[in-house]
Amino acid sequence: MPDSHSLSQRKTKIIATVGPACDDVATLEAMIHAGLNVVRLNLSHEDYESHANRVAQVRQAALI
Repeated sequence: MPDSHSLSQRKTKIIATVGPACDDVATLEAMIHAGLNVVRLNLSHEDYESHANRVAQVRQAALI
């Protein structure tokens, strides 16, 4: 796992489209620790409530 100093110096960012396959905080936390910088939601799929729940999960995973 890269240290926080190397992550801040990296110019290339890792972007992931998050959906039902990674619908738990533990998976999102692992993705963040692996270097994920940006989470993208495809708003063409699912409803508002599902996206709101996913945003809450991402925020929770980022705090851990």
